[in-house]
Amino acid sequence: MTTILVCDGNESESDIWRDPVWSWRFDRIETCPLVAVADRYDILLPADEVDHAPITRNGISVAFLCTQLESFEALSQAGLGADLIFCPSPIATIDATARCRRTLTVSTQMAKGDRITRDCLQEETGGKGIGAENIDFVIGRPVCYDL
Repeated sequence: MTTILVCDGNESESDIWRDPVWSWRFDRIETCPLVAVADRYDILLPADEVDHAPITRNGISVAFLCTQLESFEALSQAGLGADLIFCPSPIATIDATARCRRTLTVSTQMAKGDRITRDCLQEETGGKGIGAENIDFVIGRPVCYDL
């Protein structure tokens, strides 16, 4: 099984997928239209809702197409015996971005009114807090409630 990421001609969209968190999951990353990749197969089956692989006769080249992140992760573990093509939907790209996003968390307990310093912050990947790129706006501010 070969896993192929297709960014449908959008080079900037492929940047998130080139992040080391994701890139190891793909054998190839292609920025061509999905139709160009589909032309390599006899059958390209939408697989976001598939619970088992169809049976085909020998000589038929089949690939499975996923657009959702959860489907891709599940099918990449399933050992399909056919190529898996991932053409991420906008929602899948947002989900992947959120999983890679660096956020700030406190590394020690803080009481209401304490001033935030670099020493009391740490970074986390995939968090829902303040983005790590905003650290300079956070340093020196008072804590609004106990953390």
